[in-house]
Amino acid sequence: MAEGSVFADPDVQKSALRVIINCVCGPTTRFGGSVTRFTSGGKRNRTTIRSGGDVLGKLWACVQANNGIKALLTLLMVKTPITEADAIRALACRALCGLARSETVKQIISKLPLFTHGQLQLMVREPSLQDKRSEHLKFCRYASELIERVTGKSSIGPDTSLNDIYRLNIVAQTKISYPSKELLQLIHSHLMSQGLLDTAATLQREAELPSSSSASSTPPTVKPDRMYSTPKIGNTPVHLSISLPTTPLHEKFRFSDRSLLSTPEASSSQVISASSNGPIRSTLKKKTLKASTSQVAYQQNMAALKRQSSRKLASPPTLDSIVSNYLMEQHARCKNPVVTCPPFSLLERHRCPDPKFRRRAPASITSRLMRRPAFPIHGGVDGARQNRNFVYSRFTPVQTIVDSEEDGYLTCCAFSKHLDPTNMFLYVGTYAGELKVYNLKTGAEEESYVCHTSSVTSCQPSTDGKLMLTSSLWGRPMSALWSMDEVFERKFAFEEDHYMEFGKLSEDKIIGTKDETAHIYDTTTGKSILTLVDTELCNNYTKNCATFDPTDELVLSDGVLWDIRSKKPIHKFDKFNSNISGRFHPSGLEVIINSEIWDIRSFHLLHTVPALDQCQLAFNNAGDIMYGAMLQLDEDDEFSDERMKSPFGSSFRTFDATDYKPIVTIDVKRNIFDLATDPTDTYLAVIENQGNLLEDTLLESACRLYEIGRKKVDDEDEDEQTDGREDEDDDDDDGSDDDSLIFDDDEEDNDNEGGENGEDGHGNADEDNDDLSLNDDDDDDLSEIDFSDDIDELVSGDSDDDDILFALSSSFR
Repeated sequence: MAEGSVFADPDVQKSALRVIINCVCGPTTRFGGSVTRFTSGGKRNRTTIRSGGDVLGKLWACVQANNGIKALLTLLMVKTPITEADAIRALACRALCGLARSETVKQIISKLPLFTHGQLQLMVREPSLQDKRSEHLKFCRYASELIERVTGKSSIGPDTSLNDIYRLNIVAQTKISYPSKELLQLIHSHLMSQGLLDTAATLQREAELPSSSSASSTPPTVKPDRMYSTPKIGNTPVHLSISLPTTPLHEKFRFSDRSLLSTPEASSSQVISASSNGPIRSTLKKKTLKASTSQVAYQQNMAALKRQSSRKLASPPTLDSIVSNYLMEQHARCKNPVVTCPPFSLLERHRCPDPKFRRRAPASITSRLMRRPAFPIHGGVDGARQNRNFVYSRFTPVQTIVDSEEDGYLTCCAFSKHLDPTNMFLYVGTYAGELKVYNLKTGAEEESYVCHTSSVTSCQPSTDGKLMLTSSLWGRPMSALWSMDEVFERKFAFEEDHYMEFGKLSEDKIIGTKDETAHIYDTTTGKSILTLVDTELCNNYTKNCATFDPTDELVLSDGVLWDIRSKKPIHKFDKFNSNISGRFHPSGLEVIINSEIWDIRSFHLLHTVPALDQCQLAFNNAGDIMYGAMLQLDEDDEFSDERMKSPFGSSFRTFDATDYKPIVTIDVKRNIFDLATDPTDTYLAVIENQGNLLEDTLLESACRLYEIGRKKVDDEDEDEQTDGREDEDDDDDDGSDDDSLIFDDDEEDNDNEGGENGEDGHGNADEDNDDLSLNDDDDDDLSEIDFSDDIDELVSGDSDDDDILFALSSSFR
């Protein structure tokens, strides 16, 4: 009701929000103690249900389980209708304040962009409508309360993020200390500058301060005629005469109009003013008004003095507090402040050291490669991350595969899992329901099979290459298991499962997905052995894809974590998007649902990665690199147009899977339908389509094969290949149009050699499974490898710079 999905009426939304506020914003302690239920069975049936805090906890958990956090966050960003946006925003913020009293909800909210990127502070700046200032003031009050409840700070700046607050907390916990002699030296210098030479000498003698050049030198003196010179107007000196009053100040205000008129001084002044300014009567009137005004001012001053005397005067700040605040401000400016610091120096500027290891890997890829014999296996600390940034920031197209049919439309792709380089295949699904097999070595089409009556949405071969799982968009059966041993034939059909995949650890089980239900099948018999569904916990993701964890003991389906041994749900993750249901990290310790990273051990939200929003993910074979792309396969998706118009709708991105920092973005300038990596992490296959087949605007449909670690070809080579592209298209039946794509990416020129993302990641630096694994037992053998001869041979030969860099990067694989 509050989201407006049932009735899109602002009054209904506000009423629903008020009901939520009454539920989640109640007091934690209630009058009358606990809530008790009475029945007719006597004292034995009289049981205590819950105390006030327990009832609130149940309400908070109920709102969270029904995706209340997502609904309230959506209403915080609402802008329509413009006349009610501020009121709805204020009510949603108030409900979040009450919900944030739950520790679980507070931990989740603290990791969302609402606080990590300062979105809430930006909304406080201006109202949605200037006429609704009163509603905006309510929102500001609730926003301040929410910030204080989540961060512990009562007031922060409008541009302050949660990371800044954490840094301020570190600074607040730091114990400030400084050498006392340095403070005395500063006092000595100050006394010398003020001309107090005897006092400065006494301080230096008693404090045993070292004699310095400033102490021995005398401050510059100023001549008396300069200090008290006679002011001049032009060239004529002006002499000022000051007469001090003889009447005490407290008696000066004790007068009346009558005494003022009776004094001779007043009479003479009145005569003088009368003779010079006008009649005596007007002068007397002015004097009377001045006297009455002075009397009122005197009475007000006396009342103020009495009020000040009744108050307790604040004690002036001590010198130690002034110096400590000064040093704390310096400590707050540090980029990486630490809690435990040595004594601060008053004579030098303080700066916390940047975290840096003594044996840190150099920024140059060549230097890291040459240091591998001495610092195995990546040339020093943090060398693995720099190597990943270097290798996976370079992509060049080496082969283009197109359908032999004229109106062929490719939809999905997958590599064969075996590691025989002479027998590597690329499986490609088409819109017509066919599965085509291409030989990577020759680029020729080996086989073509008709699998479904509609477009093939996914295909997954087994590790031994004898089985194949395919899924389609519609029609019956929607998924099937095929045998590829000798004859390509269908073994089992799965009528209603729209997505299928093998187990991660063992392929004796298959998991299928039908809406919010997950089915687990036996690969040998094809029979269903387990069904996982709970209608009360369903998140109803539009693109739910059930998946196994790396141990095949846990299943993630529709945002719910299941234990297949006990056949019970373990935890329901909060829903923050409507499409992506999530998948496991290859390490098995984290769950990635859209842009949220969840810890599978504590179910805490670790952090959010906005760059992963609405991206389908694919990991490399080592599990330390993650590819993300906004796929455009489903024509019925209501958000497909938005993804096409997105700046990342025609590009894929690479991320470091250890800390989720982006490495590079490659713009292919076409709609991406699928991507896959080969088992050796050497090639990346991307389905690129330009135009729409249903609207009869299809211009190109191809599977582009990118080589990882090699930089793109020179512009001159691209021009030559572009000129001869028309001639090559005639001979493109075998799909071997090498380097035919005009490859454009602005970010690829970034070398990434010095750690393109600069920051030091705090995640576990997972390495490659073969020679890059830190857990391998052959580290000593790797450390004895000498690459100097190979490098000298490359440099002395006729190879160009790209070949040299490619050879260096290939050594890490």
